[in-house]
Amino acid sequence: MRRYVRTSGILLLLVLLCGAVQAGGTGSPANPYRGDAASALDIDVTCIAQSPRYDFDAAKNVPAAGDVVNFTAHVRNRGTAPTGAFSYSWYLDGAPVGSGTAPSVPVGKEMIIDYFWTWEDGDHDVSFFADPENSVSEKSEQNNLRTIRTTGLRVGFWIEGSVARYFEENQYAYTRKYGIADEANSWEDWAQRQVALANRLFAEARYPSTPDGVLDRWRIDQVIVVADNALPLNGGLPTNHPDTRDRTVDLMWGFEKPILSTGFYNQNDQNSAFYQEPSLIHEMLHARYLVDTYALDVTGGQTGLLDGKCGSFPTPTRWCMPTARPRP
Repeated sequence: MRRYVRTSGILLLLVLLCGAVQAGGTGSPANPYRGDAASALDIDVTCIAQSPRYDFDAAKNVPAAGDVVNFTAHVRNRGTAPTGAFSYSWYLDGAPVGSGTAPSVPVGKEMIIDYFWTWEDGDHDVSFFADPENSVSEKSEQNNLRTIRTTGLRVGFWIEGSVARYFEENQYAYTRKYGIADEANSWEDWAQRQVALANRLFAEARYPSTPDGVLDRWRIDQVIVVADNALPLNGGLPTNHPDTRDRTVDLMWGFEKPILSTGFYNQNDQNSAFYQEPSLIHEMLHARYLVDTYALDVTGGQTGLLDGKCGSFPTPTRWCMPTARPRP
């Protein structure tokens, strides 16, 4: 497969096409390494993107078998010194499929590394691992590996600048203070934690009526940082409707500056949303037509749902989860 490496600076309007760690996948490499808080280096794989992108309501909204798709790893230098050159590897369902050496990334800059794959239907896991041999001693090692499910539902996040900066400045110290294993060191690292939690809950929601759990998986597909007080971008609510013009994501949510003044993301509370935000998962699951999902206790009762694609009201004996984008 062809691989390309590109570098880019930081834009005022930052758009990242991103992936997310997936629970219950078909296979992914392990990352046993731990960081050194004294290190000035941090190679942060913030996300994996997939293109081409499709509107969810387009006639063709997923790749077809045989299409060439591009997976793009976004690698940012979150340290205070250049990273130096480092190796990287791509994996498909846990098996290595590509590798190379990336040049040094300057402080605060991002590198983009591409991998091209001929699409196959069904669930597949794609992983990118920066410095897989742990040759570079870093502040955070856990953010070097990301895995996405190729059939995962696309999540889009819109963030006002002050929120992004708050997480950039405080999340790593928070993980150190409370012994949080993922060593998060950026807003994207925190967001990956939330999506990983959602995917774990889906995989573990196994009941007599749902012996395989919830089959959906999520992946962070798009992160857009905007100016403070800019949300919403096209009417509606800044949280529920950050930009209704974007139809390439299946679920979206916005993070506005005023939430910081409420103490909701309390860096002095291990149980605050600065660690895990179940309410975020709950709110985004409304886009999956679920009314209250804090427990995901699917027990075979009735749902009060009226939807033409899902059957009559109420839907008996099962949960009805219509998807805007079909599973390939």
